[in-house]
Parts: sequence; C-alpha cells; structure tokens
Amino acid sequence: MIPHDGYSLTLPEITAFLEGQQLARHKFPERLEIVAEFPMTPSGKIQKYRLRQLVAERIKGDSGVEREG
Repeated sequence: MIPHDGYSLTLPEITAFLEGQQLARHKFPERLEIVAEFPMTPSGKIQKYRLRQLVAERIKGDSGVEREG
C-alpha cells in the first residue's frame, strides 16, 4: 500500500484496510513495517531482497519499532 503524496499511514489504518479486504485474521502479516520508500531497480521494480535485508536489520536492532499484533 502506497499513500498519496502528503498523506501518511498509521499501523491501525493499515490493519483496518486489511480487515476491509475480507482477509482472514490468520493471514494477516506477522509484522508490519513502515518505510519511507521502497528500494527500486533501475527499471522501477521493488528490490525485495533489499527490503528483506532492511527489515532483518530492524528486527536485529529492534530499536522500539512500532508493531501491530
């Protein structure tokens, strides 16, 4: 989910969005992370491996990152 320019999302808003998609609760993500921007390839695709690395670093450091559970 990418918000429009000038709008920021909160974790409760993301959870409400997921609930509105009629997604079973057990299929909700275990962890939600908010990032300023996605790492992109030159062709404009999201670099998923770099995104995983970013999240792994945050988990390792776990410096009070807000979580929804």
